[in-house]
Parts: sequence; C-alpha cells; structure tokens
Amino acid sequence: MSIHLKRALDSLNEKLIATASFCEEQLALALRAHAEEDPALAKEAIKSDARLDELEVDVEEECLKILALHHPLSSDLRFIVAALKMNNDIERIGDHAVNIAKRAKTLHKLPDAEAPFDLQAMGKIARNMFRSSIDSLISTDLETAQSVLKLDVELNQFHRDNFKRVSDSIQRSPDRVSYYFEYLSLSRYLERTGDLCKNIAEDVIYLIEGKIIRHAHLHE
Repeated sequence: MSIHLKRALDSLNEKLIATASFCEEQLALALRAHAEEDPALAKEAIKSDARLDELEVDVEEECLKILALHHPLSSDLRFIVAALKMNNDIERIGDHAVNIAKRAKTLHKLPDAEAPFDLQAMGKIARNMFRSSIDSLISTDLETAQSVLKLDVELNQFHRDNFKRVSDSIQRSPDRVSYYFEYLSLSRYLERTGDLCKNIAEDVIYLIEGKIIRHAHLHE
C-alpha cells in the first residue's frame, strides 16, 4: 500500500467514526427530549440532521475519490465498500432520531397518559448496539461486532412485546388511542435503528473475516 493511499484510508476512517459519533449524540438527544418532555431539545435534534447529512456526503465523496485516484484492491477495497454501506446506515439512524424527536414534540401536545412501555430502556439497548457497532469498527473486534447481533434479538423481542403492551393500554384507556399509537411508532423507530446497527456490525465482520453473513440463511 502506498503512503498516499494509507493516509487517504486513515482520513476516511476518521471521518466515518466522526459521522457515527455525531449521529450517536443526535439519537441520545432525541431520546432525552422524550424523557424530559422538552420540545426545545427535540427541535435541536431535528435541526442537527442537516449537519449529519453534510457529514454523510463528505464520507461518500471521500470514498469515491479514493476509488478514482488509488484503485485499491483486496482488503482496502473491502474497507471502502463497507464504509459506503455503513455511512448510509448511519445517516438512516439519524433519520430515525429525527422521527423520535418529532414524536416527542407530538406527544408533548397530547393529553397525558400512562406510558405503555419503558422507551428509555429500549433506547438504551439501541444506543448500546450503535456504540458497540462503532467500537467494533474502531478496534476491528470480532467479538464486539457479534455482541451487536445478540442485542438485536433482545431489541426485536422488546418491540414485539410492545404491541401487546400498547394493546392492553388502549383497552384500559380507549380515549388515549392517539397517544398510544404515537408511542408505538417510537418503538418501531428504535427497532429499525437496531436493524441498522446490526448491518454495521455485519459489515465489520465482513471486514475482519471477508465473509458476508447478511442473509446467511439463504446459503444453508
């Protein structure tokens, strides 16, 4: 590998990690806006999405520039392909953070009702998945990446259980149905966030082992 390519790849890696860190803060802010019922925090989380979009474009342009100038091969090419995919997944996580913040603003305007499930506990799982997926990228750690896949199972079960919790809440308080439907959408956004974190972890596994494990059941 030439020294110019190494510097370019190091720069790309730094930009990708910075983008992920910014997105993690955005997700944390959106969840905090809900927990504290603070429309100002929600607005801040929504506003930050423009900056995340800029970071995403910057990473994508860096990938394309490296491909055009250096024609990387083998593991270097694998890293750039994975970086492009991770970059897209990170941006989509930011979109879900925006959706959570918007729902926080909407719920703030609706009549109070008893929360049908613990959103912050679910959010903690999703944030742990995000942090671990990025940590696995930084440290090239297979075990950390695989831990994200296990957490995804837990998050999916949490989401499935929430349907029953919301249904029970609606039966107890049918006059609050709008509130509960909005709340259920929060669960869906976190579940999708978990799926994207799983994608990132799978791409890290691809970087380490050179194996595509996504849809592995198709080859069984």
